[in-house]
Amino acid sequence: PRLAGGALDGVLGHTGEELAALARDPLGSRCVIDGILDGPVAEPPFSSATSALFDKLQGRLAPLAADRVGHHAVRKLFGALPPARRAELTQELAAASHRLEGCAMGRAVVEACLVREYLEGESAYNAAVGRMARREGFVDDIVQGRDG
Repeated sequence: PRLAGGALDGVLGHTGEELAALARDPLGSRCVIDGILDGPVAEPPFSSATSALFDKLQGRLAPLAADRVGHHAVRKLFGALPPARRAELTQELAAASHRLEGCAMGRAVVEACLVREYLEGESAYNAAVGRMARREGFVDDIVQGRDG
């Protein structure tokens, strides 16, 4: 990870509009955006790169969520963000929930990013986040059990 810092800085030196265009491009999404979000996102420099990517894509997330290719980046970004930042992403998507419900990609993002629960209220959202954390922990335990 320490050698990735320069490459991450280079990618994140682009504007939010350029990064959104990369996320909408099949090759850009898989090779560039996934390169950030598939890294060890809890460790530097990937943790700061994930937050910086989110900051640059804010205001562009709803159109990306409804895009044939871009929805993949929004779902991965949600999973890579720390819990507090996930709520920010969900809040932006919630503002466009009616538009997102109109297409299959948008509906998949609404489900994956807990938008319906967010719209139901804080307790419903927090309960869904807790269930998600338990599922993620369960999968981590299984993977670590195989490797350990």
